[in-house]
Amino acid sequence: MFTRKLDREKRDLRNIFSQITRKGSCLRSIILSIDGFVDYKRREFCNDVNCPVQIELNRLVSGSEEYEEIRKTCSTDCRYTTWQFHHWLIEKGYLIVRPQDEGRKIKWNGECKTD
Repeated sequence: MFTRKLDREKRDLRNIFSQITRKGSCLRSIILSIDGFVDYKRREFCNDVNCPVQIELNRLVSGSEEYEEIRKTCSTDCRYTTWQFHHWLIEKGYLIVRPQDEGRKIKWNGECKTD
């Protein structure tokens, strides 16, 4: 049962991540950096844990047909779980924060919107 829950969480995260990366530019306009803190850099986890898919991607030209084909693995069959990623963030000192103002919640229905 625990394994099924992890698989479901992993699948849900992949779906959300692939939607966000397709619409990433609008989310970047919503998410603000916090003074005195460092933002997570794209693929930082993947590079740090020496993900075999990321190692292959690093050898290819970003945006090439081969690169994009291999990159699909990240959104459809990631080798790592949300639990592993979350604990890596904690170990590296990252904080996950949200605005205190409840009126600024992001509503995700496949589009970027804020109240």
